[in-house]
Amino acid sequence: MNFKKGLTTKYSKSSTSACRRRNGFTLLELLVVVAIIGLLATVVMVSLDSARGKGGDAGVKANLASVRNEAELQYSLLGCYANSGSCTATVPSAFTVATCPAASAAVQIFRETNIASQIAAAKSSGGGLTSCISTAGGKGWATAVQLKSDKTKAWCVDFTGVAKEISDVNAYTQATLNADLLGSVCGS
Repeated sequence: MNFKKGLTTKYSKSSTSACRRRNGFTLLELLVVVAIIGLLATVVMVSLDSARGKGGDAGVKANLASVRNEAELQYSLLGCYANSGSCTATVPSAFTVATCPAASAAVQIFRETNIASQIAAAKSSGGGLTSCISTAGGKGWATAVQLKSDKTKAWCVDFTGVAKEISDVNAYTQATLNADLLGSVCGS
């Protein structure tokens, strides 16, 4: 009986290499994992960008709600929408539709410190464009700020209590945003 002969046939060199344990991953497996991670990262980045835009829009809306509240406080104190004095002693001048807050020596609602800082904060949260208008005598006002998530939309508040989204067919420019505020009310 030759046991040695049976052992060598059963465990030959060629059969031991087939049973050898594989260490690590193949290049193809690594490339598949990297591709999946890349796809997941893209989905997360798109979601974060959308959330960032919606957060900016919420900042615009909150700041302009504060503008409306502050303007009503000014009206209840002074009897008109102005930044100081009384409406009978110093009649507020009209603020023609323009970018705001703008430096001016005139008595206007947009010169009030809290209102000017809230409009500036809304502008930095939003898409970068602002527009304000007030009537002579301080009887009316409106302001709008372009939204961050969609440049064709803006948030507008006015003296009538309206707070609404306004929009244009194309991305807003300063001229088209100004045109939506003519008449001291929120337009289209």
